Amino acid sequence: MSALESWVRRETGGTLSTRLEGATSSVLYDILIDGAPTLIVRTFTNSRWLAKEPDLAIHEAAALRIVESVDIHTPELVAVDETGEHAGVPSIVMTRLPGAVDLPTEPSDEWLFRLAQPLATVHTAQAAGFAWSYDAWVDDWPLRPPSWSTNPNLWKRAFSIYGDGMPNEPGCLLHRDYHPTNVLWNGGAVSGVVDWVNACVGPPSADIAHCRLNLALMYGIDAADRFSRMIDSDYDPVWDLAPALSGLEESDIYPPWITFGLTHLTSNLVRKRLEEFVRRAC
Repeated sequence: MSALESWVRRETGGTLSTRLEGATSSVLYDILIDGAPTLIVRTFTNSRWLAKEPDLAIHEAAALRIVESVDIHTPELVAVDETGEHAGVPSIVMTRLPGAVDLPTEPSDEWLFRLAQPLATVHTAQAAGFAWSYDAWVDDWPLRPPSWSTNPNLWKRAFSIYGDGMPNEPGCLLHRDYHPTNVLWNGGAVSGVVDWVNACVGPPSADIAHCRLNLALMYGIDAADRFSRMIDSDYDPVWDLAPALSGLEESDIYPPWITFGLTHLTSNLVRKRLEEFVRRAC
């Protein structure tokens, strides 16, 4: 029996079962318990990420505690091994929410409206004392136009605008990685929001921008615009530069999009949409 299996059994009385699809930076398993609802264990196995942020399990546990008071469905914390002393790697056990990721072929206004509402609610939460602050994830400064682009002047203009700084906004609680594959649906309604390991305090437009980027790459800029209008009619698209300039060389299809049904996407289409997203922000 592995260290993880032993720890899970001690903490929950259950056993590891199915490995869940869609995770890219950690590994998740169902935990089956006789006569009780299914739980989930998330194991932080990405050594590169852990080297940069060794407190990942601590971070997500704290986030789950703070969102208990928010009027959206989120996993409840059951157990945490902060350092991996018992489970082998830092790990967290939480309740499993009902529902599944739902990626329509084309997003309706109703789907976008329902997607927007939980994020607007998160931004009203009390976050006083939360220890983690917003990071734009734009680390490789000075930036260079991506090698795949044929429009370097666009990127240089974007770098200049971003370098001048984003607008000032009062901080609030952010999910920080809010996008459609972190939202669960059941019966046409949102049934929960998951993956809270990046939660932090920062400008609300940063959360909107991150989801806009994902929507623009998945569906096109119109879907991103429709989404942001449902949260903040005064949203400044210059905020789009923050997520757009993160990981430029790796800009490609996010594997869970394919896992959850968007099989029509191509690398060329995603990159074309990214450049249009940046062009609109400039």
